[in-house]
Amino acid sequence: MNWDAVAAISTAISALLVVVSLFFVWVQIRDLRKGVASATYQTIVKMFDDYASLLLEHPEIRSRLADASTPLDPTDDQAVQWLLAIRFDWYESIIIQAKRYRVIPEDILEHWMQVLALELRQPRFRQYWEQNRQWYHPLLGAEVERLVSREGSHPA
Repeated sequence: MNWDAVAAISTAISALLVVVSLFFVWVQIRDLRKGVASATYQTIVKMFDDYASLLLEHPEIRSRLADASTPLDPTDDQAVQWLLAIRFDWYESIIIQAKRYRVIPEDILEHWMQVLALELRQPRFRQYWEQNRQWYHPLLGAEVERLVSREGSHPA
């Protein structure tokens, strides 16, 4: 028996098995990434639903959130500040997941940034951002600046 031929065949089989194994690892990583992206998006939707539920449960706060001409009593002011913090935390999550981890597709990110641009037109949203921007991730800060500068050059 020619041992060189046996060694060559076993080396070829080993190389083939390595290639097949790498293919299966690639498939598992791809599927894991899809699962993580889906779970991330579901978490973000849940965060949005929680915010929306708070607005529905407290219509008096919802109206004060939108109407900056009405002065707020201390209790309402605290509730409005908490709602705005929840909302900006939500936007921060979206930005970080999209820009840093790339698990939110660009079209979905752009949709929510259009919503943020609309909300930043409201004085209470803008005032909250100006007073609390230092607490948020720089990625959100850059996005808000982009939206505000675009809004300034294209008035509604």
